[in-house]
Amino acid sequence: MAEIKLERLLQDLRRQLSDVRFRHVEGVVQTARDLANRFGVSPSKAEIAAWLHDFAREWSKERLLRYVKEHAMSLPDEWLTVPLLLHGPVAAHIGKQTYQIDDEEILDAVRYHTTGRPDMTDLDLVLFVADAVEPNRSYPGVETVRAALEAGLANAARASLDNTMTYLIATTALSVYWR
Repeated sequence: MAEIKLERLLQDLRRQLSDVRFRHVEGVVQTARDLANRFGVSPSKAEIAAWLHDFAREWSKERLLRYVKEHAMSLPDEWLTVPLLLHGPVAAHIGKQTYQIDDEEILDAVRYHTTGRPDMTDLDLVLFVADAVEPNRSYPGVETVRAALEAGLANAARASLDNTMTYLIATTALSVYWR
């Protein structure tokens, strides 16, 4: 990717993301670079994926759904019922169309950074884990995920997924109970 496109991406991100979200993205970029170096993944690919990953994260659900429809994006029907899941695929699409990122490994890492996928590549894992453990993250279980990195990227990704599932089960159970 040409340097000029990365500069344009950074300018666009700075304009459209809140300060808190931009700080998160900066944290993901640094963490992704560190993890890439540690685990033998291309640091430049990890950095590009990290800058792009939350491009559409603060878009409204209506805007995300409209974008998917207008660009005829092929996504699982279940994702359309949870618009938050769309920000990764939308960001990957924008990366390709607007910033001429044509590396499918980078685009896939961005596309699946929220949901994960079977047989994740090392770059997928770097972005997935960096998003979960960057220094600005503070949620119940984040230290467990950070500690799991000692046993590798896949272990940290599993710990992150376990933590998310535990949270979802607890909040779903509470919402069902309190209806």
